[in-house]
Amino acid sequence: MTVGGRFVRWLAEPAAARRAALIAVLLSLPTLGNGIIADDHFLRATSLGLNPPALALATKWDLFRFFSGDPALYTRWLDLGLAPWWASPDLRVGFWRPISSALHQVDFALWPNHPVLMHSHSLAWLAALVLVAGALFRRWHTAPWAAGLATLVFAIDDGHGIPIGWLANRNALVAAVFGGLAVLAHDRWRRDGWRPGGVLSWVALTAGLLSGEIALGAWAGVLAHALAFEKGLRARLLALAPSLAVVIAWRVAYSLLGYGAHGSGLYLDPVHSPLAFASQVSQRLPLLLFAQLGGLPSDPWALVPRQAALGLVVVAAAGCAALGFGLGRLFQRDRLARFYGLWLVLAVLPGCATFPNDRLLLIASIPSAGLVAHGIGLWRQGKGVSRALALYWVVVHLVMAPLLLPVRARSIHALGEMAERALRGVPRELGGKTLVVLSAPDGLMCVQILAHGASLGHSMPDRLRCIGVTTGAVRISRPDERTLELRSEAGFFSGTLDALFRSPERAWHLGEGASTAVVSTQVIALTQSGLPAALRARFDAPLDDPGSVLVIWRGRGYQRFVPPPVGQSVEHPPTSMAEVLFGL
Repeated sequence: MTVGGRFVRWLAEPAAARRAALIAVLLSLPTLGNGIIADDHFLRATSLGLNPPALALATKWDLFRFFSGDPALYTRWLDLGLAPWWASPDLRVGFWRPISSALHQVDFALWPNHPVLMHSHSLAWLAALVLVAGALFRRWHTAPWAAGLATLVFAIDDGHGIPIGWLANRNALVAAVFGGLAVLAHDRWRRDGWRPGGVLSWVALTAGLLSGEIALGAWAGVLAHALAFEKGLRARLLALAPSLAVVIAWRVAYSLLGYGAHGSGLYLDPVHSPLAFASQVSQRLPLLLFAQLGGLPSDPWALVPRQAALGLVVVAAAGCAALGFGLGRLFQRDRLARFYGLWLVLAVLPGCATFPNDRLLLIASIPSAGLVAHGIGLWRQGKGVSRALALYWVVVHLVMAPLLLPVRARSIHALGEMAERALRGVPRELGGKTLVVLSAPDGLMCVQILAHGASLGHSMPDRLRCIGVTTGAVRISRPDERTLELRSEAGFFSGTLDALFRSPERAWHLGEGASTAVVSTQVIALTQSGLPAALRARFDAPLDDPGSVLVIWRGRGYQRFVPPPVGQSVEHPPTSMAEVLFGL
């Protein structure tokens, strides 16, 4: 028997799904060393009550509520520094994930100082997800080896790296498990006539939605199932009505409870901002689709300059067009391929509400893996899939993916190391003082100082002030003893992630700013593209007042800033993102 024949036989064995789950866990073992990273510190500090009461934005059972849109709370957050001065006054970013919040409480109650066990918890959800996916594929593929291949492709998908390796993103794994169970129960209800499946599907879908918004991708699977497998309008409506009612009820409660996004350019609410969402779909949909089927990660989009980001969109769109050309006839005549294709596109759409990243594709990777396995199977039979496409998928999904999964699952650790390097330059004993960050490469890296420090038990400042955000060179002058002026030819707040606190649709204006205790900030010049080119920071006390500690980002982290004499200036060089992320 040939190597290929033995591989096919191995895939067809009943234990194939369990083996795939084991392979996924083994490839993801490097995540056990990832530790507590970025948003994880916020979750930990909130869960363990380490934040000062005045800093608490969320509760231990509602960990993913960050900004509420309440003007009164905004004023308090602005004073404390949890919201930077440039944030939209109506900023709302909050996600309803009570089940995921409860699971984090298990971690922080049982092993609060042992992140290895927390990451092991995530690996258990990964194994469960692979088993659920395997059960789905066994129902849809008549050839057992094709079901085994689809399960393996799903298990080793390198795009799963961040949800596996980042504790704060475990909600995607949990939501995907419940979402997969919802589709599985729905399929048994509709195709086997198993009546309990209808109720179980709705219960599982509800649990998925209460774990993470990514579970909308599971309802996309129900919709695609109705379009592909049901016959007639009446049957389709009957199949869809109960789950649609679940989604509508969840969405109404979501809004009434104050969750959702508003005032942010990083998160869009399709219900409240349909036009803005539609405009982003044209860019984000091809990026995410080609990331899933074509193997070009969408993650770099948020890290590269905007022109390079547009270049990625063009490449992804061309790749999607090529795949569409190669699969068009197959979709027309093959119902299973059509089902997988519909589900894939519909599952990707909700992810277009935020910036492109492969972590949004966890549920979409189920139909993608099914389509890849089905396509390879048809190629082996000489039916409708070209040899070039089949071999391309073999290389991308069976050769490259298992090599990249451990790397990408571990890559989130770079964020943790970056934060640790940055905090080394921030003085530890800041009680009763105000920490002023004159310039940072990213706004979130500035405001997270509070939660990160609280999680690590540092003495936190009474207030935090973030003045400017740029990776360009900054010239800082001192016109008088209480004032600093920051100028950057590259402009401030130009990064993709800078849109978190303020939508790009909100234009900047000369004289715009905020008056807060300790320091007031004002825009005094704009670039040709309309971004702030110069900022004035006016302090309530002389700059040598011991009540304020000034730092600035330089190289790999923050450094203490010593103001120049009155009438003079200092130049700070541009910042390399490679230096920021990897300390190079």
